[in-house]
Amino acid sequence: MSDLMRPLHEEHQLLLPYIEELRRTADDVGMIPDGELEVSIEACRMFIFDRLVPHSEIETTVMYPLVARLMGNPHSTDTMKRDHEEIMRLADELEALSNEFHRAKKLDEELAVSFRRVLYGLYAVVGLHFSNEEEVFLPLLSHGLTSEEASSMFRKLEVH
Repeated sequence: MSDLMRPLHEEHQLLLPYIEELRRTADDVGMIPDGELEVSIEACRMFIFDRLVPHSEIETTVMYPLVARLMGNPHSTDTMKRDHEEIMRLADELEALSNEFHRAKKLDEELAVSFRRVLYGLYAVVGLHFSNEEEVFLPLLSHGLTSEEASSMFRKLEVH
């Protein structure tokens, strides 16, 4: 990783443990007491809505236009934007399941299956999305942007 894109790479590295927590929580569904599971699910939900969704939104508006310009195609980031839509769809589903779990006060088999599906889905989509950014977009930006353009991008991304 070049020094030019290091701030974004480091931000991604800070988010990776939270992404792993999505998998760990999915693994724990039905295996730990309901009260502990509810706390873990709430931590995942907070990560998604408080950190991941804002991160995705700012990438879409700040970073992706630069990538599209460098690739010479306004549609070159469409698949990554679609990832963001799927993450949001799964996040909304996790929210609904969490509300259902809170109201029911207990985990039944149908709810357990749904939680696992959504949490593993989030883990897979977010993990692949981050890998694509790290392996494709960051090197492209590193080679295509001047240091002034990168600094401007980071100011807009609020990444230091």
